[in-house]
Amino acid sequence: GVYIGKSEDLTMEQQKIREDFFHTYFASIVAYYENFKIGNTCGDIYDKVDKTLGEGESGGIEKFGITLNPGHLIHTDEWTNSPFNKDSKTPIRSGMGVQCDYTAMNQDPYLTVHVEDGFVVANEELRNEIKDISPSCFERIEARQKFMREILNIDLPEEVLPLSDLPGVCFPYMADINTVLYKD
Repeated sequence: GVYIGKSEDLTMEQQKIREDFFHTYFASIVAYYENFKIGNTCGDIYDKVDKTLGEGESGGIEKFGITLNPGHLIHTDEWTNSPFNKDSKTPIRSGMGVQCDYTAMNQDPYLTVHVEDGFVVANEELRNEIKDISPSCFERIEARQKFMREILNIDLPEEVLPLSDLPGVCFPYMADINTVLYKD
C-alpha cells in the first residue's frame, strides 16, 4: 500500500490504477493460500500467482514488478534458494515452514503493495502433535485459520497453519489499519 488514510489521498494517476493493482495483487495472495496443499508443487504456486496477476495469462509476475520469487521457505533459505520459481518440481510437504512474501510495484504512477506471513504446512499427524504439545498455540492457529476463512473469505486448506497475527492481511492504505482487502 501507500502511507495514506483513504483512497482520495492518492494522486489522480494512482486512483486510476488502484482498484486493479491492489485487488489483483490480493487475488494472487488468495490463490497462493488456496492452492497451498500437500502434493502440489512450488512451481504450481508460482504458476497460480503468475496467472492470477496476468489475468489468466503467464507474465503477471513481471507485469506487477515482482523481481523476486513469490515466497520462500523460512530459515536460511530466504530468497537465495527458494523453490518458488517457474517449473519447480519441489513438492509441498508436511513440515515445511513457508513465508508468503512478495511485493508488487507499479513504477508510473508509483504504487506498491505487500503481504508477508509465515505459516507451517502440517498433515493431520503433525497437526495432532502440535495440538498435544501446545494446545494454546494450536488454539491461536485455529483462530487465525477462522479469521482467514470467515473474514478474508480465503478457502484455506487444513494443512496451512498461520503463524502471524495478521495472516493474509493486506492494508491498501497504511495509515488506515481498519481497511483490509478480502475476497469477494
